[in-house]
Amino acid sequence: MKSHPISIGIVADHREKKSKVIEALRGYENVTVGIRTLKLGDYVVDDLFLFERKTLSDFITSIIDGRIFRRRGIRPKGNRAVQMHILRGFPGVGPKRARMLLSAFGSVEPVLNASADDLKEVGGVGKKTIENHSMGSE
Repeated sequence: MKSHPISIGIVADHREKKSKVIEALRGYENVTVGIRTLKLGDYVVDDLFLFERKTLSDFITSIIDGRIFRRRGIRPKGNRAVQMHILRGFPGVGPKRARMLLSAFGSVEPVLNASADDLKEVGGVGKKTIENHSMGSE
């Protein structure tokens, strides 16, 4: 059993019951985990932090179909704005780099499927950026 000097209270959404995350959290001596229906997010830590757990594909789909923005009350207008928003979610990718990636690849999916070598060919996308966000696969 892992032990830490502070107590942490976590509430998990009822839809996370089968998640191995809850089992792992319960392995910590000073962590209490409760389960209830949450209106937002999957986990609330000490009533201060809200976490939404997503796979990469679900994250992208929730941005494209607008689910993630409905929860926050915002949504980028237009397909290009949504694509820019997705790409800017990666570390080291700001507006300028996102525009360059979209210009080079046309849409988000080819960027995500691009090899590291393909990404390196885009001006302004260096080795550190590629490694930081793991967009490229070789």
